[in-house]
Amino acid sequence: MCVCCCFLRRDALKVRVETLRATTLDVTPQQREKKKKEFTALRGEWTKRKRWCAEAVGSLADSCDKKPADMAKVIGIETDEDSNAILPPVIGTGFGKGRPIVRLGGSSTSTSGVLRLGKSVAKKKSR
Repeated sequence: MCVCCCFLRRDALKVRVETLRATTLDVTPQQREKKKKEFTALRGEWTKRKRWCAEAVGSLADSCDKKPADMAKVIGIETDEDSNAILPPVIGTGFGKGRPIVRLGGSSTSTSGVLRLGKSVAKKKSR
């Protein structure tokens, strides 16, 4: 790419940024918190319904001696994975050292299986 093209592209991007800045609305902190709560509630409903459906399909599959994936096809259920739907991340969890920790199995004080969001399972020795 030549120098002229770089300057033209930079100028076009500047115009686009200015257009976006001019058309965006100011959001108050109260509106932001309201939307976060609404998003969190809707995300929770999605996960709850997904879990209920998986349990129902699993129960039906057990009673028919089939795999849950096969039973879902027989019933005609389209899963999130089939439609490439991705569960959005939780708002405000962060990705630094302050990430929430999810404990896998055992008691709440056990450190045998620890999963930090966004990383694979890390095994730690008990003290």
